[in-house]
Amino acid sequence: MDLEKLSEKIAYGSSLTQADCYAVIISLVATVSKELDEGKIVRLGQLGAFQISVKGTASETPEAVSPKNVRSASIIFRPGKKFKAMLKDLHFIRKK
Repeated sequence: MDLEKLSEKIAYGSSLTQADCYAVIISLVATVSKELDEGKIVRLGQLGAFQISVKGTASETPEAVSPKNVRSASIIFRPGKKFKAMLKDLHFIRKK
């Protein structure tokens, strides 16, 4: 599923237009990105939570820690209760 189809499905199940849904999703991504950039954890209720994770090298003392210690950063997503429940109920079948 892509953004176009997602916004279409959301619009079909609501009183919003597809363009409204598309705009909200784009705005959500921009806002979450900005909040993560500011070092915040973004909790979105049943959807889940996003936060930044960094990997780096150790320093001998706290004073020696600097941005040079950071090797990489990534976004961690922790799913909400509905997603976790969905994962527990998954059934797998072999397709022919």
